[in-house]
Amino acid sequence: MIRNGILALVGLMFMAATCEKPVDINIAEPNPKLVLICNFTDDDLFKVAVSKSQGALSSNIVTEYIGDANVEVWEGEQLLTTLFLVEGPNGDPPYFTNDKVKPKVGVEYTIKARAEGFISIQAKNKIPQSIALEEVSIKDLQVFSTTKPGEKQYNYNISLRFIDPIDTDNYYHVNLYQKTNLYRVSLGDTIITSTQSTTTDIIPVSNSYFEVSSPTGGLLLDDSPFNGQEKSLVFPMSVIIDTKQAILGNIDVELRSVSKEYYLYLSSIKRQKTNPSVPYAEPVILFNNIINGQGIFAGYSKSRSSRF
Repeated sequence: MIRNGILALVGLMFMAATCEKPVDINIAEPNPKLVLICNFTDDDLFKVAVSKSQGALSSNIVTEYIGDANVEVWEGEQLLTTLFLVEGPNGDPPYFTNDKVKPKVGVEYTIKARAEGFISIQAKNKIPQSIALEEVSIKDLQVFSTTKPGEKQYNYNISLRFIDPIDTDNYYHVNLYQKTNLYRVSLGDTIITSTQSTTTDIIPVSNSYFEVSSPTGGLLLDDSPFNGQEKSLVFPMSVIIDTKQAILGNIDVELRSVSKEYYLYLSSIKRQKTNPSVPYAEPVILFNNIINGQGIFAGYSKSRSSRF
C-alpha cells in the first residue's frame, strides 16, 4: 500500500509539472564581433576581408562586410602599412589591401582592425619556409570515348614527392589545378581562346586526423606520421572534355607549406561540414586565432610544378 501511495504521489507531481504554464526565457544575443579572414603568402599583397559576426539565433544568412574598418599590418613595434578597401572583381566581396608591402617568409606579422561599435581585434602569424616538390609525374593515362558524340574521358594518376624537414612540426595543403583550353579553328589553325582552371577535390587516402580534405579543394596534411621523411602521394584524376570546343590542358600541382593555424582553421571547417547531424554527435568548434574577434590570420608559402 505504501508503495502504491508513493507511485500515486509521483504521478500527481508529474501531472502538476506538465500543467505548468510555459516560461518565456529571454536570452540576450551577445554583441557582434569583427570577423577577419586573411591567408597571406610571400608573392602577393595582404588581402583582408572584414565582416560582422552573426548570432546563433540570427536568421540572416548574408554576410555583412564592414567597409569603414581601420586595418593595419605591423612588424614588431613598427607599423608597416594601413590597408585600403577595394571592391572584389566579378562581384566578389570587398577586401582591404595595400599597393606596396608583400609579406616575407619567417617574419611574424600582426594584423590589427577596429571599427565603430566593435571591440578592436588583432592576430599574429608568419609564413613558413617553402618545401620543394622533388618529383611530379603523370602515369597510366587512358582515354575513352563517352556515349556523347565528341566527348572524351581522360583518366590518369598524378604523383608527387617531397621531403619533410626533420624535428619540426609541418603542415601542408596540396592543390591540383586541372586546366582546360577552349579553342576555335581559323584557316586550319587551332587558336586557344581562353583557359579554364578547376581546383580538384581530393579524398584522403587514410581516414585520420592527419589527412583532411580541404573545404576549398585539395588535401590538408599534418606531418606527424612522416616527420623528417620522404613523402609520396598519388591521386587518381578523371576529366571529361567536349573535344569539339576544348582541349585538355596542363595539370598544375601546388604544395603549400602552411602555418599550424592555417591547417587547424580549414580542417575544422571541413570537419564541421561533415559532422553527422544526429543527436549526441560531438560538436566541432571552428578554430580561431583572432583576439577579441573571429576568423583567421595565417601565412603560407608554395612550390608549384606543371605537367601535361
